[in-house]
Amino acid sequence: MNTPQRPTVSVVIPTFDAASYLKEALDSVLVQASPELKLEVIVVDDESTDETPEIVKAYGDRIRFLQISHRGRPGPVRNHGLRAARADYVAFLDADDLCLPGRIQQQLALIKSTESDLAVCDCLEFSTGNLARTSFLERIRAKAHLEASLRNSVVMNAFEVMIKIGGFIPPSAAMARRKTLLDLGLFPEHLECSEDLDLFLRLALRGSIAVDFAPLTLRRLHNSNLSRDRWRVVSDGLLICRDLEKMDAVIQQKRWVNLVRRTKANWCREQGSLYLRAGDLLKARRSWETSFRSWFSPRVAGYWLTSFLPRPWVEVLRNWKKQVSQPAVGPVYTP
Repeated sequence: MNTPQRPTVSVVIPTFDAASYLKEALDSVLVQASPELKLEVIVVDDESTDETPEIVKAYGDRIRFLQISHRGRPGPVRNHGLRAARADYVAFLDADDLCLPGRIQQQLALIKSTESDLAVCDCLEFSTGNLARTSFLERIRAKAHLEASLRNSVVMNAFEVMIKIGGFIPPSAAMARRKTLLDLGLFPEHLECSEDLDLFLRLALRGSIAVDFAPLTLRRLHNSNLSRDRWRVVSDGLLICRDLEKMDAVIQQKRWVNLVRRTKANWCREQGSLYLRAGDLLKARRSWETSFRSWFSPRVAGYWLTSFLPRPWVEVLRNWKKQVSQPAVGPVYTP
């Protein structure tokens, strides 16, 4: 009896009600398989209510189809696929994104040649009929920072670079050593939408990250992208910072402690702005106070002081913030 050959790379695709995109995503992966590159494609379905099961079943044994009870968070879904994967290397692709030709082979070559734990590529973002002229790393102004930090394609001081940029790794741009992710404890399952940033920050503390500036994936933009919900993004950002503040690897480095505090202050500043826009002045005041206590900023202190003024004056501040406020540095890429 012939034993099935072990796959070279497992591609984990989490999905929930993404039937309109899924076939295109699967085809973009399967076309990259070859006699030398054995792919295991795993679709993890979070109780979709659309035609997802029928679409996957049409591919027969070329796709492993796993189902998980509805969790409402991406972490448990990704972890279910990771635990089931049989290859030493795992690539991720969200069901609404696409692999460009050569992505899997090129990232595999990079992660092996650099002996890194994680390989990252750039992305091109698109919506129906439109392809962005600038890449993802260019849009978030990360490319120049990364170029300055690379040595033989590996990011030096990866944790510092990641937290300063606010994260630069969409899951659909990542390939990792499966053992490394298992050793790290996989994706956190309590976060709403930034589970990837949490895991990759923890990896950066202990492992190595290699970067390929070639755009090897297409990231689809649409109204269902979780990163459009700034309340979720900000809430997760604060939880991540609070967890980092307790980690020994961070505590032992004063400059890292300061970086985490400053990042936490940015998140609290944006949280205050969100509360202000929602008309909750008391919570806005508390968020701004937490912000400048974490990392002092005269501007945030000014917001806090203004919150004690009579309500009509505060409304002026609220209207002004609506016009000029920009999201804090952070995980803006989560699909």
